[in-house]
Amino acid sequence: MSFMKLKAISTLLTVINFINNNNNKKSGQWWQSLHRTMLRGVLGKTFRLVGYTIQYGCIAHCAFEYVGGVVMVPMGHVWLEGDNLQNSTDSRYYGPIPYGLIRGRIFFKIWPLSDFGFLRASPNGHRFSDD
Repeated sequence: MSFMKLKAISTLLTVINFINNNNNKKSGQWWQSLHRTMLRGVLGKTFRLVGYTIQYGCIAHCAFEYVGGVVMVPMGHVWLEGDNLQNSTDSRYYGPIPYGLIRGRIFFKIWPLSDFGFLRASPNGHRFSDD
C-alpha cells in the first residue's frame, strides 16, 4: 500500500475516532476539536520543517564560507585562490586559469598528506615554456 493511501486511511480513522468519542457532546464541538487537533499537527510539522531548513542553511553557509567549496577545475586549467579572502582577485573572480598563463613553479606539496614535502620535478611531467 502506498504512503498516501495509508495517510488517507489514518486521517479517516482519526475523524471516525473523534466522532465516536464525542457523540455525547453537542454536534459542533467534535468538529471544532478535530479541526484544532489537525491544525496543531500541521502547524507543528510546518514549524519543524522551517526550523530544520534554517539550521541546515546555517550549516551550509558556514561550511562554504569558512571551510571550502566544491569547484570543477576543466582539463588544462587550475583553480587559484589568494590567502586574503576579502581582498583577493583570483579564480573566484576570474574562474579557472589555463596552464599556459601560469608563470611560476610548484615546489612544495601539502595535499594529499602522503605526498607532503618538497617536489623534485614538475608534477605535470614537463617544464614551462619560459625555462
